[in-house]
Amino acid sequence: MYVKMGEESDTAYQVIFRSYTGAFVYFTVDKASGMTSMKEVVPNLGVESDTGEFSLYDYLNESD
Repeated sequence: MYVKMGEESDTAYQVIFRSYTGAFVYFTVDKASGMTSMKEVVPNLGVESDTGEFSLYDYLNESD
């Protein structure tokens, strides 16, 4: 398992989570709004699916 930074553009960050099963979850975070979309990819099975979105700011304290 690991988490690492992926690509960064002017408008978004990408964070990649790899699970012990070999699946990858790509989190794409909009820099302005904090909206985060998730895409799960299972390379061994050839499966790719959008798994939802959430606001990153819902999980941060105001003091952060």
